[in-house]
Amino acid sequence: MRLTRRLRRLLKRRGLRLTDAVKQGLRDFVAIVAEENPEVVDPEAVSDDDEAAPVGEPAQQHPITCPHCGETIDIAVDLSGPDQDDVQDCSVCCSPIHVTYSVRDGRLQGFSSEPY
Repeated sequence: MRLTRRLRRLLKRRGLRLTDAVKQGLRDFVAIVAEENPEVVDPEAVSDDDEAAPVGEPAQQHPITCPHCGETIDIAVDLSGPDQDDVQDCSVCCSPIHVTYSVRDGRLQGFSSEPY
């Protein structure tokens, strides 16, 4: 289980910056989870080797109109990974939006959003 890597990807997908303080907080969090759940989290899997894993390009923003409130908002898209099927909250009304997009050669190929 690569908990640190998964948490980092989630934060990036949400458009958050992974500063040194955030990375340290993630390491501390994962260490606590591993300590309190030894039967679930393999301590070898949460070592600092996750830090050396490539994280790809930072998330980019894609403007959409929220299907709930009609406001124009930016949705975080990660062009460094595979196609995505995700739920993101509107930054204005906090309603969930089902977002699907495809990525080819680091470029956004298809994008759709609908109420969730």
